[in-house]
Amino acid sequence: MGCSRSVSPAKLLSNGYKLGRPEALVPVVEGGIRVSRARGVLIMLAVILYLPALGGAQSLVDVPVGTKVALRLLGGLDSTTAAQDQRVSFRVAASVSVNRRIVLREGTAAHGVVVSVVREASPEEGPRIRIAFVETTAVDGSVIRLTRIDATPGSLRQVRDLAAVAATSPVGTILYSNGATVAALSRGGHVVVPAGAVVVTATTHAVQINTE
Repeated sequence: MGCSRSVSPAKLLSNGYKLGRPEALVPVVEGGIRVSRARGVLIMLAVILYLPALGGAQSLVDVPVGTKVALRLLGGLDSTTAAQDQRVSFRVAASVSVNRRIVLREGTAAHGVVVSVVREASPEEGPRIRIAFVETTAVDGSVIRLTRIDATPGSLRQVRDLAAVAATSPVGTILYSNGATVAALSRGGHVVVPAGAVVVTATTHAVQINTE
């Protein structure tokens, strides 16, 4: 009686085992041992199922530069009290999808740092709070870096539906719905951004995200 010996799928492929219709399978001789047609079918199926794993079939999505990300401010800002190096906290206001796959989930934490403050309007320039080093985290843990934020009276816009307007607003727009804030914005020539305001930012670098 002949002895049997296992043959790896990779070895079969390297020896020219033909994948196709089961009835068209060609037996392969490995070390003088003939592989049966039925066994060949099973090996063929195993190889087909195993190939995606060999290729690392993970759903990678390329997120291009300029992809919009809306951030909700967790605490209010005021140019009369904001300080350089102050940490500013946000949450992602709406999930971001690329090619119908979510790359950034609503509610994900984000943060930035105040890098400069112009406290009150002057003949040279108006009040401003500049926030840089803005970043958040994608669904696979990758860091997503976002455009800097300049809070000025001109960047603020009062709207009724923050979520709907954010999707079509230019990068840099700060949206709020608190009508009482309007008076505060002009008082003393400084800038006030209420908690809950939505800031429209965008990605500054292309990044590849694994959505599996």
